Amino acid sequence: MTKKVDDLLETLEVKAKEASLSNSVEELQKEVLRLRKTLESYGIKEEMHVTNVEYICQKGIDDLKHAAMSGLLDSDMTKVFDLLHKNLRMSRGPLNKKEVPSKKTTEAELLRIVNSGKE
Repeated sequence: MTKKVDDLLETLEVKAKEASLSNSVEELQKEVLRLRKTLESYGIKEEMHVTNVEYICQKGIDDLKHAAMSGLLDSDMTKVFDLLHKNLRMSRGPLNKKEVPSKKTTEAELLRIVNSGKE
């Protein structure tokens, strides 16, 4: 009789593991779908490959991140970060330069500025 009980418990454990795996697979499929939608929202295609320039820049930026987290980041490393970041952005496509919004200056204000410099 104990053999039947042991077999039954073993069968129940196997079914519980299968159900757990099935739930895990479903959760992972949902996560993959969510991540694909996120990529699509940013205009990133699934087939996109990382170029050598992108890889080098990203690796360098990651190394600098670790240096910053350990408190070892200095001004030279900051300059390298700026250079790597700029090259990474350029490798991913043309840079859109922002136009700084400015207030239009009237002729009267321009004349006042010029005249104040003469005094």
